[in-house]
Amino acid sequence: MFREELEELVVQEMPNCIGCNECMRVCPVSKDPGMTISMLNNPILSNTPPKGIVRDFALNCIQCGECVPVCPPGVRRDLMVLYLRANISSYPSNYENYVMLKQPNPSQIAKGLYAVKRRSAKKTLGNLYDKCDPKVLKKAKVLFYPGCYIFNEICHKTTAILDYLKEDYEVLGGYTSCCGWPQYLQGRMEMADEFLESLYKYIMKVDPEYIITTCAECFAALRKIKAIKKAKFIPLTTTEYFLSKADLLPLIKSKKAYGFHDSCHISRKYFRDEAPRILLSKLGEVYELKDNREQSSCCHYYNFENDAINYTNRKERIDQVKLGSDTMLTDCITCYEVFKEKMEKENLEIVDFNDLIFECIHKEASKEDQSE
Repeated sequence: MFREELEELVVQEMPNCIGCNECMRVCPVSKDPGMTISMLNNPILSNTPPKGIVRDFALNCIQCGECVPVCPPGVRRDLMVLYLRANISSYPSNYENYVMLKQPNPSQIAKGLYAVKRRSAKKTLGNLYDKCDPKVLKKAKVLFYPGCYIFNEICHKTTAILDYLKEDYEVLGGYTSCCGWPQYLQGRMEMADEFLESLYKYIMKVDPEYIITTCAECFAALRKIKAIKKAKFIPLTTTEYFLSKADLLPLIKSKKAYGFHDSCHISRKYFRDEAPRILLSKLGEVYELKDNREQSSCCHYYNFENDAINYTNRKERIDQVKLGSDTMLTDCITCYEVFKEKMEKENLEIVDFNDLIFECIHKEASKEDQSE
């Protein structure tokens, strides 16, 4: 499925390249100064595995899409590089270790490692412990899909907000329900197909009207499943969903300015950048970073730290936040996890929309307790 689609798109796009090099000029990842567009195009045309500096570049790519809007004939250079990745026969060990755990049908070793991780996180998981790779799923109107990020504390706040709204919801998380989009972004097309098919079977057990997720890559995968399977569910980011429920939430606007970091998947690729700004206008002030909306700067996660320049690019993003705020706000949990430790080292804060809404609910509850 993925491979066939990708090959078809690349065949269509390849003849349109005029070799102007604009895509390389804006590319935010490391590349050898001696590399040319023709060097990237040759292994695509010959359908051979990339080697040397071309292979290194393909592994450094983060699939942010910055190369696409600057191309005069509109060539999807991001897909061409993804095609190069799909022809790579071996991957760095850090990615192989990552993907070993996240399998619909994990090996015995992976099962053992994952069991240890679950047990060690049991206290922090709390009532979400049984939602890690659940054996039983109930039908519900809303499916909250944290996927692999179920171990993040933000997920507790999402469920608390859903409880406040008295939603009929189910939770699906854990490694065996990984959405597969990271595998797609690495060029592991057949593996991505397997993951998406497995996730679809989980979804059908719940048969939801809406699926909400805090992860931009999971959101992309859900959109793909809906299109392929002609499913009826509506995929939404948690931000979009909570905006639709804004009248039912005790949103309290503060004077605080938040440096809002757009996810490249949500903003650059799907143009869903308005909902977070509307919701933020009800919670505080938007401090627009230099690179925003369709020009958003990527968090540089999906090269799995192959590129040494990742740190520099992230530091530049943090410096943009510093110019007008002491807090970065994001609506993607991948971006949140990437920046969290780095923000703390700079004595800065990073929050998610779930944090802000949960705090509003907490304040309302405190006021009610005081009045009693």
